[in-house]
Amino acid sequence: MGTSAGSKGPGPGVPFDPPWLDDLAPEPKKEITVVDDTPDNDEQIPNDDGGNPDELKLQPILAPPKRFLQARSKLTAYSKEPSREGYREAMGHYSGKGMGGAGKLASRMRVSTDNGARVATFLKDVSENSDNLKDWVKDIKSKDLDSNQLRDLFVQQICPTQGSKEEESCRASLADALSEFMENNPDADMMSLTDDEIREITKSFISAEAFSRIYNDIGQIFETLSASEAVDLTEEIRAYLNEDISSEIDKLWKGDRTPSHEDLSKMLSISIERTFKVYEEEIWK
Repeated sequence: MGTSAGSKGPGPGVPFDPPWLDDLAPEPKKEITVVDDTPDNDEQIPNDDGGNPDELKLQPILAPPKRFLQARSKLTAYSKEPSREGYREAMGHYSGKGMGGAGKLASRMRVSTDNGARVATFLKDVSENSDNLKDWVKDIKSKDLDSNQLRDLFVQQICPTQGSKEEESCRASLADALSEFMENNPDADMMSLTDDEIREITKSFISAEAFSRIYNDIGQIFETLSASEAVDLTEEIRAYLNEDISSEIDKLWKGDRTPSHEDLSKMLSISIERTFKVYEEEIWK
């Protein structure tokens, strides 16, 4: 995954969620119906934060000083002596203090989860040749495009250029997810993907976005490593994220149907929150 130099991350005394975030993606309610093909087997997923979504919003909570200090220290230690426990401990500190808890981290990533839902629903509409995309699909099929050209057209349709850092990150993560899928599945028909293939791409996208969030906030450690060491560390962290987040997504996204955009956005948000709650438990052992 291509990344720029890690920033110093957000500092103390600022809201965990910047005020402009709602302009890009409103905070979703987290009550969904699990998608399953079995009739009468729908499960209501409660709001994980235990709050009342109808209550008036309080003043934003400000981030504490040195919020990422422990996370950066643990990530540095992990880079020197890699282990799954060390990775989880670093992520636990990142989520717990650095981001104010797994729930706030999931909220901070709502542009990512909204775009992740758009990835899945767009790919599903293309595969079904939905009315709103018939002309676009016909035009694409009439051209002799290589995989990179096709990838770029998908990215432009799903994540059009808007200019914000979050949206640019989504474009890069989607390009990565599509490239990885095409490389691993050279015979797959991108214009007629199965639900399982759509789910695979969506999981890869949201995992890449989780890594992008982490890299942006505490990624300075990568600048101290050699190029090969940085690549190895990136690949290892992304593999852990993909495995853990995918496991949570699979608990919610069941059966062979692609859920609605709204439900998918909630599923992805809950999956991120649950994943990082597990990481936070590591620091209390």
